[in-house]
Amino acid sequence: MTVQDLIKDGTTVDLTTFARYIPTPADFLPTQAVFAKVSIQDVMWRASSSAS
Repeated sequence: MTVQDLIKDGTTVDLTTFARYIPTPADFLPTQAVFAKVSIQDVMWRASSSAS
């Protein structure tokens, strides 16, 4: 079965409605109520070693 088989009888309204009801992380209660947004101001760096 392909994606085309699944949506061949669907209309654009059906697909739009489906897409709007896909949950996002903002929709989950713990994301909004329990876990606070944390922003860390720090230097990002990467170390590498080279054999000379």
